[in-house]
Amino acid sequence: MKKKIETISTSIRNRKKRNTINVEEILKTSLKIIKENGIEKLSMRSIAKELNSSVGSAYNYFETREKIIQELLFRGEQKLYQDVLIAKKKAKDSENELVLIAYAYWNFAIENIELHKLMFSVGGGQHKKLFTQPNSYRIFLKSIYSYTKKQKSKKIKPKDYNSLARTVWSWMYGLLVLNMAGVLTKGSATYKPIEDGMNFFKRLIDNE
Repeated sequence: MKKKIETISTSIRNRKKRNTINVEEILKTSLKIIKENGIEKLSMRSIAKELNSSVGSAYNYFETREKIIQELLFRGEQKLYQDVLIAKKKAKDSENELVLIAYAYWNFAIENIELHKLMFSVGGGQHKKLFTQPNSYRIFLKSIYSYTKKQKSKKIKPKDYNSLARTVWSWMYGLLVLNMAGVLTKGSATYKPIEDGMNFFKRLIDNE
């Protein structure tokens, strides 16, 4: 009988300890679940199981699974936006600005792989609902647009500026996907895909 009482007492203490989770743990665990099992497996129950806590603990911070995803997207967009702004401020000229902003995207995606996938996944549509046009994306397009306009290219007409800007962003995204998939051809240790792509882009529009 004594052993049973001790077991119940220990269980109560452990349950209280497991219930002391916080927002950061929930978000970190959510990304882990998405990485290992896919976003469709993310639920309050799977989060609670991973954290060894009660399901109700997560509900203390987030009303629904969708709220967790939204918070991850907001944080991801805020971080990427700040990275892009910093890159823009460091730029010496419009040409350098393009390269630095591209690297800001690149580094963010490499350092936050699962978050980047979640932000730009076309499956759930959450990102589009939250951001009609994300600020990070807008700055990237504006920088490309400004550079193209400044060059007064004879090859690219003003009516094509927006299309060109979207094409360059798509190239950047595709480059990231290739790198994450491990199929990006590096060629040598000195190969720099960002500079290589940007140089090609500039040759397309410059008056040569």
